[in-house]
Amino acid sequence: MARNRARAKKADVPSQIQVEVSVNGEKRVFLEPAPEGIPPNLFPHLADFWRRGFTAADTHQSGPQSTAAPEVIDLSEFAPSSRGRPMDNEAEREGQQGSRLRREDPSLTYGDITRRVCRYRDKPAHRCKKACNDRVRQAIKQYEVRQELERIARGDGDE
Repeated sequence: MARNRARAKKADVPSQIQVEVSVNGEKRVFLEPAPEGIPPNLFPHLADFWRRGFTAADTHQSGPQSTAAPEVIDLSEFAPSSRGRPMDNEAEREGQQGSRLRREDPSLTYGDITRRVCRYRDKPAHRCKKACNDRVRQAIKQYEVRQELERIARGDGDE
């Protein structure tokens, strides 16, 4: 009767991340050590981010203005806005107005804000309940996150 013997477990986690870049028209492969604390399923995204950063820096450096003072690199390439669902104009309006109301009067609840900015508030049979509150609260949060990301991309820093 044969016994099952324990086998050495193959490492599921690579110790290096492979980054392929183009240097002066020549493809080169760099092996970077895997950072600690980052889940292995994010390694391909990290490699892509490194590749895009290297390409952007190389393009910026080899451009005609390389002798002049360094300019700010446009970070919109790294966070394309075309991904995901298209922007809903009404949700954007609710988020913008709701965010403004929260800044002006922090004591307002999301229910109070919803009753002021809800897209259905003028319909006679509509009552703003939890579904409306959730929709407006999420629109406000998403609007504020987009504004923060735009502020960071502009390089405004901490204020």
